[in-house]
Amino acid sequence: MKDVKKRKGKNRKVIGISLLILILIVIGFYFFNGFQESIEAEGSFDVKDLFLKINLNPGVDSIYEVGIENINKRDNEFLIKVNGLEDFVFSDEKIIINYGEEGKVKLNIQIPEDSVAGVYVGSLVITLDGLLKRVPIILEVESEEILFDANIDLYPKGESLVKGRQLISEIKLFDLASIGVRDIELEYFVKDFDGRTLISETESKAIDGRLDYTKSFQVPENMELNEYVLGVVVKYQNSAGVSSVFFNVVDKNGNIFDSSDLSFMIILFSFFFVVFIIIFVYYIFYRDKLFGELQRQYKRELKKQKEILLEKEKCVYSKLKTSEEREVYRKEIGKIKKGRLSELGEMHKERVSELKKMKGKVKKKDIKNKLNEWKKKGYDTSVLDKKYKVPEVKDVKNKLNEWKKKGYDTSVLEKK
Repeated sequence: MKDVKKRKGKNRKVIGISLLILILIVIGFYFFNGFQESIEAEGSFDVKDLFLKINLNPGVDSIYEVGIENINKRDNEFLIKVNGLEDFVFSDEKIIINYGEEGKVKLNIQIPEDSVAGVYVGSLVITLDGLLKRVPIILEVESEEILFDANIDLYPKGESLVKGRQLISEIKLFDLASIGVRDIELEYFVKDFDGRTLISETESKAIDGRLDYTKSFQVPENMELNEYVLGVVVKYQNSAGVSSVFFNVVDKNGNIFDSSDLSFMIILFSFFFVVFIIIFVYYIFYRDKLFGELQRQYKRELKKQKEILLEKEKCVYSKLKTSEEREVYRKEIGKIKKGRLSELGEMHKERVSELKKMKGKVKKKDIKNKLNEWKKKGYDTSVLDKKYKVPEVKDVKNKLNEWKKKGYDTSVLEKK
């Protein structure tokens, strides 16, 4: 009666764990499908421009186009919006692009006459079925007449700044009108594409024809992994020249993390980790104990046979007088060991095969009884003793004499 209750309890545990694994698999399938859909959505359209950098003067209008390729396997209506540059950049709110075709978003850029020279940043936001892609826009507004201008670049060359490091720039100033030695006013800034200014500095420098120098900026410690623009405005009387450079703030591995993708990957990894732990625990605590017991019996017999052979080997080896006899004995005992262990392995395979046939056909209690019977009986090593008899001293000497009669060069054994 107790065995029946115990068996029912174990069965309930197995069923419970099986259901849990099944639920986790279903959840994993759901997450995997969501991940696949997000990948498919990410590839549903392609924007041809990574970012736009536009240089204009006050009172000037211009038109720019941004290409969009529809690869979403159906005709779609794309939603268009301009962020941060609403006073300067205008576009249609919607555009329809057929599947497999490329459409153009027209940006009408209008710079009012009274606009202040400087660098304005924003973005073109393109949305389709909840998927959003952004094209950063850098709008440089300069005076019509430029007496002094600048060129700014990052040092070392590139478009990436590792988070936590100092922002270093190389700046070149030019006297375009050959005015001569003059003091000019410089405005520096770092902005993100949400319109926030993170760094703002001003200084004056004397220039005579041309001036090259390095300018460093201490960036905020909490600067996010994102896209930014570093700019400089060169002012002298009514002249204003502008230069800017686009850059990313990245981690030490050069990656800009998407927090949503990172969260999803953490959840996905956690799911598979939990599944692995459950399967591992199930294997450790609920694996087939019957075959485990049979394996333990086999290992005990192997150990026993090795110990027997070792004792006999020591006893015989100590009685051998010449190096030739010892070499012959080493060769013979090696064959005996190999044969005995191989034969024992075949016996174990036969028992495993018999146990497999019994499972599912007879009661578990009868299988346990069979295992106990094998445990008490052990392995019939009498066959091994006859077939793979451990050689005695006389056997070694007879073997050596036999080789000599047949004309074998036994001096080789002596050298060994």
